Amino acid sequence: MGGGLSKDVLQQELGVDVVDEVMKDLQQAGYCMLSDNHKWVLARDLNESTLEELYRQMGFDLTQASYRNSNSADAITVVEDARLKAMHRPLSEVV
Repeated sequence: MGGGLSKDVLQQELGVDVVDEVMKDLQQAGYCMLSDNHKWVLARDLNESTLEELYRQMGFDLTQASYRNSNSADAITVVEDARLKAMHRPLSEVV
């Protein structure tokens, strides 16, 4: 499929210095791993993992936040549920 990417390449392409944190989170979740030659490679079959799983794993699920106004919380829950259903597709379809 493809080769690994070095930290330098990721930082250059993304233009940010948070690559280490994100990649370590992805590694901890089992999505990638650091190879012997210090390149990040996929560690999961993208046909088996969904965009929804990745989204939740990375902590982007807004239903887990607390809201002062219950109407806001209800609205966020409805929107998030619809979005998560739409995101229930293999990662291989979106990368």
